Amino acid sequence: MSGSDLLTFSESDVSLELAIRAHSGTSFSPEKRGASVVASYMSAMQAAVDEFSKYVTDENRADIAADLEAYRVGYINKLNAYLHAHSNVVSAMIAGPSNFPVERNRKRGNTADKRRDEWLSWCNWKLDKMRSFYNPKRLANAPIRSDDDDAITKLQAKIAKAEEQQELMKAINKVVKSKKLDDDAKRKKLAEMGISDRLIEESLTPDFAGRYGIPPYMLSNNNANIRRMKDRLEALERESARAEEETAVDVEIAPGVTLSENTDITRLQLFFPGKPPQAVRDLLKKNGFNFSYREGAWQRLLNDNARTAVRHMTPKLAELMGHEQSEI
Repeated sequence: MSGSDLLTFSESDVSLELAIRAHSGTSFSPEKRGASVVASYMSAMQAAVDEFSKYVTDENRADIAADLEAYRVGYINKLNAYLHAHSNVVSAMIAGPSNFPVERNRKRGNTADKRRDEWLSWCNWKLDKMRSFYNPKRLANAPIRSDDDDAITKLQAKIAKAEEQQELMKAINKVVKSKKLDDDAKRKKLAEMGISDRLIEESLTPDFAGRYGIPPYMLSNNNANIRRMKDRLEALERESARAEEETAVDVEIAPGVTLSENTDITRLQLFFPGKPPQAVRDLLKKNGFNFSYREGAWQRLLNDNARTAVRHMTPKLAELMGHEQSEI
């Protein structure tokens, strides 16, 4: 038994018998291979505990523990699927070449490879998703979702930080390119501005084109990013004002199809009397709508783009739904 208060795991979580059987047709030492599978599981679980222990706070401890347990269970399920598939694979070196079913074994090998890739991909996906929730560095750089309750505040802060950075880069270039200061005076001036020693030396060292200071492309890119964020901020503020001023009213836009602007969850929703036909589902997906089982609706983020998409698809949607009703 190993682990911590965050996660408990043991060698018995993985069936050694299954791991040995999975390699009995492809290895001269299936017992060693089986033991290696169990050891890899133990290492993977300990590595996850070690990594996420660094991110634990009083507030997120229970959430991290629950996610680690979900990772452990998912790891085992995906691993077992791979081991079961691999147990059907046989090597000609082990079974002998006589009457060896090459094509059948190739298909089984492909299936086992697919299960292995699914297992490893899922593990990487799960860990990366957890990092996006708990790693402070990832959280600081995480994109701002439009449906965040404080999206406007976060975006305003991000814009202010980018503008501050823009002014700082311009100030660095002003000092670096000054003809009145020698390098020592420039270093002193930059240090007084709070610039790190590393950045000071980089700024005073010419690049491949003989240029000093912050490269022009960095200034241009940051400025373009500021403009993009300000445009998005305006859109969010318009959407917020609309939500406060308007009371959403459900509207039938096609036979049996109701449009609703759900400002509580920031979603534009389409409700159907039942499961829409395939042609309608294809149309919805093409226009960015996904089905929510929780809401019982086809929906996408509530914004002007979503409203425009509905206006464009409404004639075709009405045609398809009208055609369906005429056939009933």
